[in-house]
Amino acid sequence: MRFLIKWAAPEQGSDPDYVQAIIEYINKGKPMDSFEGFQVICRVIDPHEGGGCCIVEADNISKVYKHTAPWILTFGCEVMVTPVMTDEEYLESAKELLDER
Repeated sequence: MRFLIKWAAPEQGSDPDYVQAIIEYINKGKPMDSFEGFQVICRVIDPHEGGGCCIVEADNISKVYKHTAPWILTFGCEVMVTPVMTDEEYLESAKELLDER
């Protein structure tokens, strides 16, 4: 299942410790971007807002929380998670719904 994760750090990410943590995370090879049942597909960072978003594939929501919890608990990031579909998944579902009508 795919999820869209949007996050925002308090005060637009102006905390130097938050910025340093992001730098270290990326420089260390993004260790929590891939583990059993979880994979970051794409991430973009918005330095002006102090956050960003990513699309992940995960077995379940608990894997998403395992990925986001350190940022929530350490820096108070606000995280919004939305289940999403690919174009192909949407077309298949939409066609099935229309066929049922």
